[in-house]
Amino acid sequence: MVDTEENKSSGLNKSEIYKIVLDTRNMEIELFWKRSNYFLVLNTAVAAGFFLKATNEHQLILGIFGFIISILWFLVSSGSKFWQSRWERRLHIVEQSLNPEIKLFSSDWEEINQDVNESIEFSKHSYIRKCLDKIVLKKPSVSYMMQLLSIVFILLWVILIIVELLSSNTIKGFGENIMFNNLFQFLNQNAGAFTVVFTAVVTISTVVYAVLTAVLVSETKKMREVQTEPKIEITLRPLETAINIVRLHIKNIGLGLAENLKFIPSVVSGAEAAENLLNEFTESNFFNTGLKYFGPGQEKYSHYTQMTKDHDQKVQSVLLFEMEYKSATGKKYSEKAIIDMSEMKGSYQLGKPNLYAISQSIEKMQKDIGHIVSGFKRIKTDTYSHEDREREHQKTMKQIEEMKSKKKTS
Repeated sequence: MVDTEENKSSGLNKSEIYKIVLDTRNMEIELFWKRSNYFLVLNTAVAAGFFLKATNEHQLILGIFGFIISILWFLVSSGSKFWQSRWERRLHIVEQSLNPEIKLFSSDWEEINQDVNESIEFSKHSYIRKCLDKIVLKKPSVSYMMQLLSIVFILLWVILIIVELLSSNTIKGFGENIMFNNLFQFLNQNAGAFTVVFTAVVTISTVVYAVLTAVLVSETKKMREVQTEPKIEITLRPLETAINIVRLHIKNIGLGLAENLKFIPSVVSGAEAAENLLNEFTESNFFNTGLKYFGPGQEKYSHYTQMTKDHDQKVQSVLLFEMEYKSATGKKYSEKAIIDMSEMKGSYQLGKPNLYAISQSIEKMQKDIGHIVSGFKRIKTDTYSHEDREREHQKTMKQIEEMKSKKKTS
């Protein structure tokens, strides 16, 4: 999708495409709730008119109108969910092609559940909050609940239409059947109770809708925080040209700016060898001074260490880097990164990396061309002219004549 000729010719890069898809997805969610608001308010207004005694002669018409509105509500909700799902899938694909490490919309369920657990801080909540957190962790679908709500309205309108038809004697002839007669009498006698039930359902639906709207606002807030949230990672990375030379790779894999980034390095295990290793890595001055600004996608490397020196001691070292920083909105973050040197044990490299081999070949070609142009190193050549061929031919003919004369004398 991203690397097609059409995209290249239009001048859009992956970041711009990602923003377009994200904005479209957010627009679909916003439209979903606007449409749901419209149908809920319209349904509530029709229900209010249905229960007014002053307009009792129009109850059947209002009931049919409410039934049609509820069906349209269900269909519109389903269509909105379709396009929302489509753009979320496109967002997943573009995100993977842009940076597979981001994993905002392309995370698996295990990682999503872990993020939610850390976000709600399950262990620190009270008993009531813990019960609510258990429901949250089951991830009830907000859009699915709205579709169910529209179905509930459809069923209630069907019941009210039937009750209204029976109470107004619109349906006749069914009374001849004893079973239907008893059923109709029961519905007529309890028409008021059905009205109360429907009113209660409308009230509860409105409350549920308000709760779902609050959940959506909370999710939107968190989504916007993620879009401005920095995320710093520290990993162990060897040089491509020499796997025995190792250094630390620091990168902001989040989408937001990190300000006043500070590092607090320490040794977890490894004794003196780990202390020496930590000192080697932190020779880069930014570990001591920190980084005032560290933009999204920005990366830095620490000083290196030679794994061929004190290898057995170094691979037993474990280092800890605590990081403190804040986002552009002022929110403070605190993270820890553990560097386990035993990950380097058993690592090896076959041949030269492709890019390194290509760069060496180009450099060699550049030197050769430079020598030719400057005359610093002349090319040695042997020339073979027409005169040379004549002399060689005469020499050959002379050798043949000598061989013939020797044969005659013998």
